[in-house]
Amino acid sequence: MHVAELVNQTRLLDRQIEKSFSHLLFTKNAVFANERISLKKTSRSGGGSATIYNEIKVIDLLEMTANAEGSFVNKTASAYGMIEVGVGGAIQLADGEFFVMNLSDLTNDKTYQVYAVEAPVLTNVALTVESININAGVTSKKQDSGTAAVLLVPTSVKSIDVQFVNGNTARYLKEELLAMVGMANDIVSIEETAIVYGAKNLLSFNLIGTRSFEIYTDGTSFNYLLVIPKEV
Repeated sequence: MHVAELVNQTRLLDRQIEKSFSHLLFTKNAVFANERISLKKTSRSGGGSATIYNEIKVIDLLEMTANAEGSFVNKTASAYGMIEVGVGGAIQLADGEFFVMNLSDLTNDKTYQVYAVEAPVLTNVALTVESININAGVTSKKQDSGTAAVLLVPTSVKSIDVQFVNGNTARYLKEELLAMVGMANDIVSIEETAIVYGAKNLLSFNLIGTRSFEIYTDGTSFNYLLVIPKEV
């Protein structure tokens, strides 16, 4: 289902999507840059809303999906890729429910197409994504894993300490994380002059079976993502 065509625009506000979908497909006649997306499921009855994304970079979500399956194309004249939104199917909509999508930081002299891809199976679980910042000057941050399934950290990370639910602990250096991601996923993106294997901007770490993690950085400002399956 075609959702939007954006030509010479820098943002899209409050675009309603009134059908269930499992993935979002983005195309652009240039490489993806700093585009951001906000997405929520809401109701006309005023029964509240559920946030799926809040100002998350499109390219980060493309890489998140590619880490699990497939890849995306990011070439000078043509870029496209799929973002997984529903877990195992299209997110179900009850009567009066719909999605609201906002896009920002679009490249104003380029053309975008956005599609909501339907699926034969319905689900109530979305892959919500939360963005968390570590301020400049702070070299580590510890956090409970909670219900998060995946941690996505920039490739500038120094290391991650992990405590597992069985009580064991482990430290993974950047080089180890790169190798682990490379084993789990081969091609992430197809670029103009290269094929990117393993990781482009983000390292993916599976948090299932963990209790907490601590991220170590070089002290520069640092942003990481948590992928949290959640009923919406």
